[in-house]
Amino acid sequence: MMRQITSLLLFLLIVVVFGCTYVYEEPVEFNISDDSVEIFDKGAVFDAQSNTIKVHFATNRDWFVTINDVKNANWCKITPMNGGKGSNSISITADKNNSGKVREMTFTISTKNIKKSLRITQQCSNFITVEVSKFDVPLVGGKVQVDVKTNLDYDIDIPAEYEGWIKQIINLGEKTSKLEFKIERNSEYCKRTGHINIRTDKETATVDINQDGSAILALNRDEQTISCKKQELVVRVNSNFEFATSVDVDWINKLSSRGVTEKEVNFIISENASRKERCGTITFYDLNSDLKETCVVYQLPKEIMNIEKSSFDVAEIGGKIFIDVETNVDVSVNLPKWISRITTQTKGAERKTIILYVDENTSGAPRTGNVEVIRRYNRSVAKTLTVNQEG
Repeated sequence: MMRQITSLLLFLLIVVVFGCTYVYEEPVEFNISDDSVEIFDKGAVFDAQSNTIKVHFATNRDWFVTINDVKNANWCKITPMNGGKGSNSISITADKNNSGKVREMTFTISTKNIKKSLRITQQCSNFITVEVSKFDVPLVGGKVQVDVKTNLDYDIDIPAEYEGWIKQIINLGEKTSKLEFKIERNSEYCKRTGHINIRTDKETATVDINQDGSAILALNRDEQTISCKKQELVVRVNSNFEFATSVDVDWINKLSSRGVTEKEVNFIISENASRKERCGTITFYDLNSDLKETCVVYQLPKEIMNIEKSSFDVAEIGGKIFIDVETNVDVSVNLPKWISRITTQTKGAERKTIILYVDENTSGAPRTGNVEVIRRYNRSVAKTLTVNQEG
């Protein structure tokens, strides 16, 4: 019995001791520094420029920052985002506001059971920007579209030195932030750069136009056939750079010393005293690239043109006539209607026989016609032969 009483008393003592134990917890404190009280009460207001302010507070607990609507608050940075007990400072930095609108965000500092919120407001500034400030245009030219962002009236200024190849396309009666410009073809050798200025009273947005250049080299002829005589050959060159020339034969010599845009370049062709045609090539080229053009010159040999007979007599019934020609140039014939060509037989390099057929003469009277032997290279008459037919 005594043991049971002793156990009961011991149990009651334990209950009394532990039931009356009190654990003291320090109250949560969050004290805003005097220089930051007004900021917490009224909110922080930034102008449109980038700037930073600090707020100061003291607490006896760990704390952290949460940002409301994080997606629309990327223009404002809070550092640090958490900390411990003691005196603390938070830096609030706002980026420059070029949005054209006032913007706001709110963040909250939280401890165990205390929350303090701070509203941040940033004013907007007068501004002008372009979405793309640089365009690369091919040498053929084209159109560029400039997207302007501004909350001000503006003017377009194309400096005088660029007006010849940068031109604004104006849509009458339409006020738009999308501006179009036409870039003309670049006929210059070198790449060129121009500028478009979009101006307000205080600020200017500049758009750079870079356009490729290209070497232009064109000849008025790529080949020329000339007679055997000494003569001058003129080649007209259209170029936008100073070009050089070379000749692969010694019987073609250049007269003019330099080449410039749309220049007539003169060459002296020596007489061809041989009995063979000869060929030479004049090359026009760019010293700074692989660009080149050529003119091939064919010079005929010293002409041989021997025809034994100059007159042919044919009976009324008609028939064939044979014209033996010794020549080193290609020839053809012009004929009256009543004479036709059958064929030409070649006998060696310089001898040939032209075979003609004379129709029957049914007119009842004699007739005479001329056969013209023609040089093919210039269509000139080399010899005129006479055909007499009885009637």
